[in-house]
Amino acid sequence: MAFVTDTIHEEGVAGPWFWAAAWSAAPGEQVSGDRHVVLHAGDCTILAVIDALGHGPKAAVVAGRAADALAVAATACDTRALARACHTALRDTRGAVLTVAIHDSHAGSLELLAVGNVEGELHGGEAVEHTCNAPGIVGHNLPQLHPRRMPAAPGDVLVLATDGIDAGFGATVRASTRSVSGAARRVIETHRRGNDDALVLVARLDGEA
Repeated sequence: MAFVTDTIHEEGVAGPWFWAAAWSAAPGEQVSGDRHVVLHAGDCTILAVIDALGHGPKAAVVAGRAADALAVAATACDTRALARACHTALRDTRGAVLTVAIHDSHAGSLELLAVGNVEGELHGGEAVEHTCNAPGIVGHNLPQLHPRRMPAAPGDVLVLATDGIDAGFGATVRASTRSVSGAARRVIETHRRGNDDALVLVARLDGEA
């Protein structure tokens, strides 16, 4: 299926995580309201995906404001603090949904917090852990925040996807985990819905990094 907008790719390394993102704006739009954030601060690596309500330039501005708020609050290394910082930054906007993951390399754990419908999965061996998404809109009605904490081991793969990606992307990731870049490309090529902005972030924990 052909889409009007191009798919953009980015990849890098943050602390012990190798990551790649792939995204595309909604048909007819030049910019996307979906954003990813990957930061390393002290012992912590922050990986987040933001989906501003709607699409187009106004949504892109909101997503950018949320990304900036995450960067400013990054040193807290606390998912609740990051969500609250975004909530404050987006109070006078259309709002957004997001999932934030923080990996503490000293503790060997991953904390996941999801507000709205940005899906998150942690693939470790044969097991898959999912985010517990709380209904709400960051900037309007922030719910009670109950992050999930789970062990994270070298080789584990984290996937965060906006609602422009359909269900079933986990199987594509499991078949492509040797390359996070390849996995991100395959997810957006095979699971993009086509009527909205879409973004997927794939990251692999590597104990040697």
